[in-house]
Amino acid sequence: MHVPTTVMSMFVVFLMAPPGDATTDFPTMVSLDSPLCSFTRPTLRCDFRGAEQPVFLESNPVGDQGNGKGMVVFLENAKLLILNGDLCIDMVLRSIEQIIVMDSDDNGDSGDSGSCPHKKLRIRNVHMNSLPRGLSDIYMDSSTIDVFHPDGNKLQTLIVINSVIHQLNAKDDIYQGSIKVHSSKVHTIERLYVNTTNQVQFYKSVMNYIPENGVQLEYCSVDLTGSEITHYSNNSIIICNQRELLDDDFHGEYTCPEKK
Repeated sequence: MHVPTTVMSMFVVFLMAPPGDATTDFPTMVSLDSPLCSFTRPTLRCDFRGAEQPVFLESNPVGDQGNGKGMVVFLENAKLLILNGDLCIDMVLRSIEQIIVMDSDDNGDSGDSGSCPHKKLRIRNVHMNSLPRGLSDIYMDSSTIDVFHPDGNKLQTLIVINSVIHQLNAKDDIYQGSIKVHSSKVHTIERLYVNTTNQVQFYKSVMNYIPENGVQLEYCSVDLTGSEITHYSNNSIIICNQRELLDDDFHGEYTCPEKK
């Protein structure tokens, strides 16, 4: 993943602006030392209301205060947030116009997400280009994500409410927890294979396109009530060995071998 050209252009403006220009404000680092942040264990809370410069979230913004373990970073009201996608820390992000997630290939850092047994993300009223790595719990409300690629090996809870996902692509099968998508829109589901989770629910939601065999649900409770697919084939959704199936007012088709 590369930094978009628009973001690089912003950096050039910050570096080239003449002395005294308002744009010479340095990018803001999320840390214990920032005057816009306050720390009360276990939460580092930062409010960037009124700040125009980009905000950077480092791998360990709390320094030596517990080495980041069990810490929560709460950020709100930023114009642009750039964060390391390998962060091993819980995050709450609210009212942020644009969030750019950079992985280890972008920033040269080996990252530490592989050592995080649990990693939670809660977002509200934000626009993200993608997700940080290794998330176990995701809560998304009134937000937009361009590329949604949850880690199937770690994901335990996914809740999406009143949101938009442009592309959902879970490259790994999901084997635990629950998935609940309410009153939301998913433009494309490239791949979503779920097995033995507690519940998969798409309630009053719209999926624009699912390719053949794009969604496979097995040994889980499935609720498609009030949802619809705009473009699909008969086997876009394959449901088998389901514990329970609710599909009242579902506008679409799925293959269900047990009913044949």
